[in-house]
Amino acid sequence: MTVLHRLVASCAVLVIALSATIGSGKAAPITKPALLPLLIGTWSCTYTGPKGKQTSSVTFTQLDDAWIQGIGKNGAYGNDPANSSVDLIGYDAKKQRYVDMSGNTQSHDSYGISHAVASVNALTMTWVGDFPADPSNGKTLYHFTSTKITSHTTWTEKGKAMSGDGVCTKS
Repeated sequence: MTVLHRLVASCAVLVIALSATIGSGKAAPITKPALLPLLIGTWSCTYTGPKGKQTSSVTFTQLDDAWIQGIGKNGAYGNDPANSSVDLIGYDAKKQRYVDMSGNTQSHDSYGISHAVASVNALTMTWVGDFPADPSNGKTLYHFTSTKITSHTTWTEKGKAMSGDGVCTKS
């Protein structure tokens, strides 16, 4: 049997296996995380850190049961100019973790992926950066309610412990 024939045969087996799985009608139920619907709407935020104060706003919309999207406008902070941002936040029920993929229009530090290990009903959780690698060991503790989000971020910069605090209120 040639390599091409083996490849075609392997693909056929895969298609049959997938068809049997999909055709069984036993799709796993989607676990609906408590945090995602709570975030839907527009939030006004203030962050205070080593570079001063920053104001921002973000509007979250539901994409499906497991994902939301946030579109934000962020004010200047220190030497960083005002910018726009986008976040996709989802929940992986199998791994019991939230994941956030975000980016903004700054020329540096303009994207990232982070996660928080938390139960589907958690409203307090610590987020850690996954990508790009975070040599500062940054962590953010969030507490969410239906009208307020508070955050406390810690990291190390040039060997010195740093921190910042944020608060968002729902409009």
